[in-house]
Amino acid sequence: MWREFPTIIADAKGLSGVVNWQNLLVRVGILSHKQMLCYEIVNIQYDASQQSSVEDIYYDKLQLHANLLSELGEDYRVLITEEIARCDTIAYYLGTLANDLFFASGGDPEKKALPAPKAKEQYYYEIDIPFRRWLASLDAEDEDTDAGIDPWRQEAEQIARKMAEKMVRDAGPAAFVGKTVKVEENSEPRYYSSSTAMQWFNINMSKLKNR
Repeated sequence: MWREFPTIIADAKGLSGVVNWQNLLVRVGILSHKQMLCYEIVNIQYDASQQSSVEDIYYDKLQLHANLLSELGEDYRVLITEEIARCDTIAYYLGTLANDLFFASGGDPEKKALPAPKAKEQYYYEIDIPFRRWLASLDAEDEDTDAGIDPWRQEAEQIARKMAEKMVRDAGPAAFVGKTVKVEENSEPRYYSSSTAMQWFNINMSKLKNR
C-alpha cells in the first residue's frame, strides 16, 4: 500500500477528499495533529463472470502521523514520494542483475520467463516492514526533514546488497564462467557472467548514492 502513497493522499485536484476531511478534524480539534492515523484498503477480486464468487481478498493498512498530511507536512510528503521512487530504482537494479545472471547461467528467455519481476517483488517484500517503520517515525513538527533518513537508506541498501550476493551465489558455477548471449534479434551478442553482472549492479548502486 505504501508504494501507492502519492495516489492515496492526492488526486488531480490536490489532496484527496479523505485527507482534506482528516485535516478539517485536526483543525477543529476533534483529532490531535500528533495522532497516528491508520488508512486501510480492502480489494475484492471476483471471478471472471463478476458474479458472487470471490477469488481473492486483499487487505492492507498504513500508519502515519496526522500532521504529515497537513500543510506542515508538505516537504515530508515530497520526501516520502522521493524515497518510494528510490526504492523502485533499487528494485529495477536488482531485476537487471537477476536477468544478467539468468543469461550468464545459460538461460533461454524463449523457454523460460525472465526472473526480473520476481526479484523486484522480493525486494519490495524485504523492505516492507522497514519502510513502514520509517514512515511511522516521521513527524512534520521536526524541522529537519532528513532526520532519520540515513539509517533507513542504509537499511534499504543493505537489504538490496544481501539479496544481490545471494542471487550471485545461487547462480552457481555456470554463471561464474559466463556465456555470450544475443538477447534481442537486432542486438549484438554480449558476454554475461556473475562477476560482470555484480560489477554493473555495484556501479548502478553507486550512482544512486550520488543522486
